[in-house]
Amino acid sequence: MSDQPKRTRGGHFAKGHSGNPAGAGARKPPITSTEDINRTLMKIANRKTQLKTERGIETVNMLERNALALASGSRVGTAPRAFIDLIKSAALDLERRREKEEKARRGTGQ
Repeated sequence: MSDQPKRTRGGHFAKGHSGNPAGAGARKPPITSTEDINRTLMKIANRKTQLKTERGIETVNMLERNALALASGSRVGTAPRAFIDLIKSAALDLERRREKEEKARRGTGQ
């Protein structure tokens, strides 16, 4: 029974003894660069979600969902437009970075 963590009479863990002897798992590194932020935004834009339409429930990505909200003409506020603008900016930035890296690779390969 030495594998069991020590507990007080009330059932709480004793000081210095927890129920997780291996410790906490590794944490994700913080997002620091604009490229990381843009990649995260693109992941969010491509995340699947369900949308209730007149044809039933459809599975679309977040970008399509926000575009459909804007196209519907209903009063949806500015969030879908801001989301689409943000994703467009992220996609353009990632494309510019990709082109710059490709150009640098071609330049060093000659």
